[in-house]
Amino acid sequence: MLTELWPAFTEGGGALFPKSGDLRVHSHPRINKMIEPELACCEYIFRRESTIALGHSGTGTSGFYAWQKSPLSTGAEEDARQTELILQAWSDSGKAYGYRMLHNDLLDQGEACYSNRVARLTSLAGIKAQIGLKRRPGSYGGKPSLAVHNTLDRQFDVAAPDWAWVIDITDIRALEGFAYLAVVIDLYSRRMLGLSMQSRQTTDAVLQALHMALWRRKPKQRALIHSDQGPRFTSMEWAAFTQAHNLEHSMSQRDNCHDNAVAESFSPR
Repeated sequence: MLTELWPAFTEGGGALFPKSGDLRVHSHPRINKMIEPELACCEYIFRRESTIALGHSGTGTSGFYAWQKSPLSTGAEEDARQTELILQAWSDSGKAYGYRMLHNDLLDQGEACYSNRVARLTSLAGIKAQIGLKRRPGSYGGKPSLAVHNTLDRQFDVAAPDWAWVIDITDIRALEGFAYLAVVIDLYSRRMLGLSMQSRQTTDAVLQALHMALWRRKPKQRALIHSDQGPRFTSMEWAAFTQAHNLEHSMSQRDNCHDNAVAESFSPR
């Protein structure tokens, strides 16, 4: 009943307890005179229920009017103000920042707040960090890209020399840093046919080792040279060199050292 009577009792200025005689539901004086007893009864019931409700809530009439003038507390007003700053900083970042970066922006503006407070305000405002090019670890389906097919396919036992070679580059700890050794091994005899050492892992190091193997063996048939998917073996210089010397290139699968186990196991350490 209190909810149904509220619109009628707030027509005249929004007072909680309207004065007697202020309640009118019709402009005709005869109709108002006919329903005046009913209005008086409703006014009495409304006053009584309102007084009981305010008494149970611990809020007096003066407290209710004070709440009407200032419904937000000081903390709520501060939350609303800083939320506007957070939304502005989030928009300026292209809607990409999370609460940590937004907290840093507020500190740069001279705001005194903790990161937990910014996290709470961003959560209430529905702000979420945007993850850009970073990709979470896991399996995404599909086959990994292959620069060259794995023609050797772990067939390490061959029937004749100079049929298949393997190549790899490894690091050696020296007194003044690291040295990098590139070696070419024949799968038939397991002999080291070519080597090259430099202070950096360059394409020239592996090309010199392969050139030494070609100069020493001079294979009469087309030889197979197997390597991993390192950047030295996917360069244009390597591809041009193998094509010019009639070599067939084979590559291990990505992040699979077992496909080139013979060369990977060679280490002077």
